[in-house]
Amino acid sequence: GKLYDAYVIYPRVFRGGSAGTSSVEYFVHHTLPDVLENKCGYKLCIYGRDLLPGQDAATVVESSIQSSRRQMFVLAPRMMHSKEFAYEQEVALHSALIRNNSKVILIEMEPLGGASRLQVRDLQDSLQHLVKMQGTIKWREDHVANKQSLSSKFWKHVRYQMPVPNRLPKTAPLGDKTCLDLKHY
Repeated sequence: GKLYDAYVIYPRVFRGGSAGTSSVEYFVHHTLPDVLENKCGYKLCIYGRDLLPGQDAATVVESSIQSSRRQMFVLAPRMMHSKEFAYEQEVALHSALIRNNSKVILIEMEPLGGASRLQVRDLQDSLQHLVKMQGTIKWREDHVANKQSLSSKFWKHVRYQMPVPNRLPKTAPLGDKTCLDLKHY
């Protein structure tokens, strides 16, 4: 079996010493792990958490993607401007489209097509193809109020595209639901 259930590819913001994180970074480093790892038992591979700076990036990224059952792309307006992880995108898309040994999950942080939002035509060709063929799962700001409800439409769609987890969810606080508590899982 593979080491990870999903490798998360997301646009990273590099700020010269300024504090704070973007909504994409918060979603990737807090919301996704809290729901998918803690409540559903998945194992995610996230750059900056599981892959540390200083390691040979190309080798580590490639082996981690090959060790993942899914590639999860978090699409955001600045994604096409980020050169820092272009290699990561290429390896994941090659793995999914050419080698056909993994599936891709596309999460859209904001609606495609609006002003100052991600335009499908600005994505690289292979990502454009995937968006047109399978569509995206939309994460909207209104999810924030109830962002971790496993019964939300967003999390149901994400879990539907994820593989069957290899492990049980981490112990949830009393009263918190886990994926195992849902009948339609």
